[in-house]
Amino acid sequence: MGYGTFATIEGNHERERLVVNLCHDEHGSAVELCRESWSDSVGWFVQSRVRLQPSELPALRAALGAGCCMTYRSSADRCGADSGPTMLKFPRTASA
Repeated sequence: MGYGTFATIEGNHERERLVVNLCHDEHGSAVELCRESWSDSVGWFVQSRVRLQPSELPALRAALGAGCCMTYRSSADRCGADSGPTMLKFPRTASA
């Protein structure tokens, strides 16, 4: 199985993040969302994982507004010398 990290999204705390991977295996390609936490003794480790099949991506994109609230840089832009991590920005809702 092969993996390639597409984006890393900061969590609400500095010890949490969401990693978006493109993975390949004998069944084809899929996008995988991994919720990771930091441990001083272990480093980053996966708390949970969701694999999205290619057929699910159009519906997810539509649900997110087809990118209306996200910032995205192409993989060519991410390879530049001064590029930092790619961040997807999601709207926050007020707590009740």
